[in-house]
Amino acid sequence: MFIKKINTRRALILIKKIWYNSPFFNRDLWNYNTARYCYKVFKKKNKTKEPSIEKKVAVIIPHSSLLHHFFPITKHMRTSSYCFIIVNNDSEEIKRIVAYLKYRKLNYKFPFDIFTNNIKYKVVLSNSSPIGISPIPPFDFTGEIFIKHVGELQVRMMYAGGKLRWNLGDWNKVYDYILCYGPYYTDLFKKKFKEIKTYEVGYPRFDSFFGEPINKIEALKKLGLDPNKKTITYLPTHGKLSSFEKFKSLILPLGKNYNVIIKPHPWLKIDPNILEKNDGVRLIDRNYNNITCFQLADFVFADYGGSVLGSIYADKNLLLLDVEDPLKDHLNMSKDSPDLIVRKYIHHIKDRCPPHTITKLLSDDLLWKKQSGIRKKMREKFFRFSKESGKIAASTLQNILKTS
Repeated sequence: MFIKKINTRRALILIKKIWYNSPFFNRDLWNYNTARYCYKVFKKKNKTKEPSIEKKVAVIIPHSSLLHHFFPITKHMRTSSYCFIIVNNDSEEIKRIVAYLKYRKLNYKFPFDIFTNNIKYKVVLSNSSPIGISPIPPFDFTGEIFIKHVGELQVRMMYAGGKLRWNLGDWNKVYDYILCYGPYYTDLFKKKFKEIKTYEVGYPRFDSFFGEPINKIEALKKLGLDPNKKTITYLPTHGKLSSFEKFKSLILPLGKNYNVIIKPHPWLKIDPNILEKNDGVRLIDRNYNNITCFQLADFVFADYGGSVLGSIYADKNLLLLDVEDPLKDHLNMSKDSPDLIVRKYIHHIKDRCPPHTITKLLSDDLLWKKQSGIRKKMREKFFRFSKESGKIAASTLQNILKTS
């Protein structure tokens, strides 16, 4: 009886304080795993009570690799003007994300914090929001849209330039604004989503590629690779469009004469045992920044998705690997997908090519000289090129926040 009379909100906050100070509980994991219960409680209790609005930007982080996507933008904003919202149910991933944010002394919250305090943010920044994602862990398809529970105005920062059918999916309708890489994408979004405002901001993630050079020799040594060899960065995607299984027999032996860095899409699982028989090959996990992989590369091998367009933006020698009939992937691909369009101009090969084909191509200096001019034209077509895209995106976000 006594328990029933206790104000639920105060009780949970009291428990939260006690548990935070206990050595037996992990504050961040408890925070997240109780979000399901807290959301249900406060949705019921605050049915008629409007949430308080914080005039800040909530930055949605569903996995650690997105930190590299958004940090180049937020670093140009006052730390008091935004907050990272961690949306993940894997304990190791949560630890990685929290460690990154704590190291940089950045503000972060979990769904628990938002729901228990009945708050909403003025602006929400995310990379995608499939319609039908539940606002509570484990974020099942239940007909609710999580980001709408977090804030009022929805802003999407493009995550990748390829796989156009996915990029232009109807789930974009949840957004009020879309920050695009350049004119090609702006035109496409304007034609399909007339109500959504679009802005061209360039590719913020690549600012560090141009502005923060690395010590290539030291970075290769840390990976156990030979600084005297040229380096191939291989970035295979996942699913039907992945080239890995078809091309691995051609690519892995290249480790004898080249450094080969393989960084698969986070959803592509590769057996690490492939390294045992292949010297000069390194398999990199999802937490290694893609930009470093580009900085280390003399050549980039890619199939479909963002890595194709990223290589063009960074002006890297790019060899495209074809899979049979990519248009069969109805979820991701369409005839006007940029990663198909560029194949008219950028060199590409099929998996049935002779084993020596790749080695011959890599040593063809004349080919790569011609390809460099082609890549620059492709960059002009698809992107608003700037070495300070993060500043442009940050300024756009601040204007949205100011005028809303």
